[in-house]
Amino acid sequence: MSKFILPTILLLLAIELVTVAECRILRAEFNPRQLIQTRWKHIGRFGFRIGTGNYTFKAKLRHDISDKYHHSHIPLNFVGFIDEDYAKIKAAKTCVEKLDIVRFNHQFELPLDGCDVPAIWGDLVQKARSRVWHFAIADCNRLFPETGVAHNKIDFTIEVHNSDGSHLSEEENGLLIPHLLATGLFLTFFAINLHLVLRHYRKEGELDYPLILLDIACWSEFLGLAMETLYLGSSMAFGDPFFGSDFLSTAFSMAAEFIMTGLLLLMANGWSIIYAKIEDLDLLAPMGILATLLQITFWAIGRIKDDDPLRTHDYDHWTGYVLFCMKVVFFALFISFGVQTYKKVQKKIKQFVLKVIMIGSVYLLAKPVLLTICTIFVDHMWRHKVLTVGHMLLQCTTMLLFASQFNSKGSAYNAVSLKQGIALPNKID
Repeated sequence: MSKFILPTILLLLAIELVTVAECRILRAEFNPRQLIQTRWKHIGRFGFRIGTGNYTFKAKLRHDISDKYHHSHIPLNFVGFIDEDYAKIKAAKTCVEKLDIVRFNHQFELPLDGCDVPAIWGDLVQKARSRVWHFAIADCNRLFPETGVAHNKIDFTIEVHNSDGSHLSEEENGLLIPHLLATGLFLTFFAINLHLVLRHYRKEGELDYPLILLDIACWSEFLGLAMETLYLGSSMAFGDPFFGSDFLSTAFSMAAEFIMTGLLLLMANGWSIIYAKIEDLDLLAPMGILATLLQITFWAIGRIKDDDPLRTHDYDHWTGYVLFCMKVVFFALFISFGVQTYKKVQKKIKQFVLKVIMIGSVYLLAKPVLLTICTIFVDHMWRHKVLTVGHMLLQCTTMLLFASQFNSKGSAYNAVSLKQGIALPNKID
């Protein structure tokens, strides 16, 4: 088993290196050709709670092109509008019509010699409710030169403070404490399961492989939540997340989900824990499918930058829908394997198999169900919070219940595994 799972996890983590970290001090770049083509470039969004927030905008051209143009500066517009205006902005036919819709409009001069634009700042007041503000750059005068832009970039920074003084967008505000609690829970799960693994090894002289995999998943999820907590805390305090925290959070959480899904499929397919290696090729098939689909999906998700103005959570994109379908497919495979195993095993183990099917179903369907509920019933400002907290709650609950099936002295699994009984079949014909 270890020869199969470890390389796959390492491959998934390597693929995830393409992930682009998201910053609460919005720093980005874009090729001027994008501005030349449409004369309008959306550069970021931020959710403000009720009260007064503020922003500071800076920009510069990366390379000097002053020798290719007869002026030293180009007039551009830094504009902002709220979420309710987005449909009107999109429907506007000309850049000038868009400027008539925006809520604020700062004209600035971009030096063509690569010098910094003097900082532009302002306040944004939310009186009635929390709102998402969008920021864009416009060249409605069509003055940006088309020469010298092939390998050039416009670098910009928007430092935003929410109404409470933090750098966190309202969609992520308030998630720090739930992440801290979940981090502590998974660390506790890991410590308890590790103690049980070591105790069983000292007593029986053998390893309980499903419990080891569950412990690895708990440890990986703990690391992912710890990195996400570090990301939120550093973003809240300094605007910039701690280096690598967003990437590590995604990578560890992805690894934990991969291990848990694989373990559930193997258990449903009747994997006997008395064997240290999986030699049955029928068991490798679902694992191979799982690994391949996860590689493709998480690679695609990792490649997506946070530049879709209408995204309300991490899965609000076509790759999120692919992930949704993947979870449903894994659920169908899991149920199919579980039903066949339930029919094959001895009567005394049927209750354990049934519990595994129920707990695994909740784990695999947690994200699809939450995504459906959030999309249909939850306001866009709260979708990310509901999805994040709801998934953490269901994840903690299902993994705790799953661990209890291994740890409980009265569990049928305990009787089979620790006493080396053979009730789980090695193969489904």
